[in-house]
Amino acid sequence: MDAAFECFNFDGIRGVSADTIIERADVAKMTLYKHFPTKDALAAEYVRARSDQWMRWLIHRVMRPGRRPSQQLLALFDALEEWFKSDDYYGCPFHRAAAEFPSLKHPIHKEVIRNKHELRQFLSQLVASAGLRKRTALVNKLLILMAGAEVMANIEGPAKHARVARHTASHLLRCS
Repeated sequence: MDAAFECFNFDGIRGVSADTIIERADVAKMTLYKHFPTKDALAAEYVRARSDQWMRWLIHRVMRPGRRPSQQLLALFDALEEWFKSDDYYGCPFHRAAAEFPSLKHPIHKEVIRNKHELRQFLSQLVASAGLRKRTALVNKLLILMAGAEVMANIEGPAKHARVARHTASHLLRCS
């Protein structure tokens, strides 16, 4: 799985062969296929594990002690900025996986949907804690801001997009 994380994160899922992962992991082909019957099964597990890891990281960054709920909501964008600037950020792995496997029924795409569902739940909890109105609409707007910042950081680099999204989120929160 470590080899899959490294390869898929850097080159995308379609850009990496099973043989490359086998070589990088220094395992026999039968060992890989004993645990994962197909490369897609391995990739779906990668997206699931990456999502779980990322959500734990995000929650840890946002829920620091002493922050008020409104500060936690804005901390989402501070966390994005930190993520964008990290050495292992090569674009959002979930957006990339969804683009590579656009069918909503594909197991890999289903894992991306699961990631967004968990993120939506987390945002809903934050918005509820902040006592804001129009919760569903606000959560959807925050999700769009986050996704837009991720896409623009992928296209132009991480320099400003999380901060622009944070500023916009701050305005939304004041109006809610």
